Amino acid sequence: MKVNRFLSTAVFCLGFFAAGSASANLITITDSPTGRTSFGGNDIVNWGSLGGDYTVVSNPFNISSTGGIGLTVSQSSGSFERRDLNTGWGGNFTDGSTLLWTGGNNAQPMSLSFNSLIRGIGFQINPNWNETNTHIEVFGAGNVLFGAFDLTTNDRNQASADFIGFTSDLLDIAKITISQGSNSDFAINQLSLITNGRQSVPEPASLALLGLALAGVAASRRRKN
Repeated sequence: MKVNRFLSTAVFCLGFFAAGSASANLITITDSPTGRTSFGGNDIVNWGSLGGDYTVVSNPFNISSTGGIGLTVSQSSGSFERRDLNTGWGGNFTDGSTLLWTGGNNAQPMSLSFNSLIRGIGFQINPNWNETNTHIEVFGAGNVLFGAFDLTTNDRNQASADFIGFTSDLLDIAKITISQGSNSDFAINQLSLITNGRQSVPEPASLALLGLALAGVAASRRRKN
């Protein structure tokens, strides 16, 4: 049970552990502050569409990227909040960042589920305190775990937050979860997505039917042999 191929490029203050069952070829990129540029996203999710600074956001909630990718965001309890850097949030994001905060209720992990399969997702993260351990899990369709990653990221008092990005050689990422060590609450800035050649996430029933079809093909081949 392992990721077929795990690569780390443009690494900056990054430690990782990868485990799980996967067909994806995942690449982790972090290179503050230029990591978002090297990531090469073609779509974004801007939390500013949820409202102004200090807006309480329901849990779960739905939002769309500028390119029309639907996203459901949830956590185990409590509401989210919108915060803006330098007014509602003091940290090391880029000035003027529109942020999504877990709301201080330690209701981890934050789950980001897409209605279309994507190739990559990236963002910057700040803990509410000075926690620097971030745990991220990446999933494919049918909730298949591609990899679990423990990252050491810059704390909020350093000059610039690390950009953390995950990409796949395949169009197969359906969900990620994010949590901070010591159960700390946190905020993230806008999401960068790689959505080239997107396709809808298969429903569980569709996956089951696909499995039955493949089993039938295999049985047919055995009979012919």
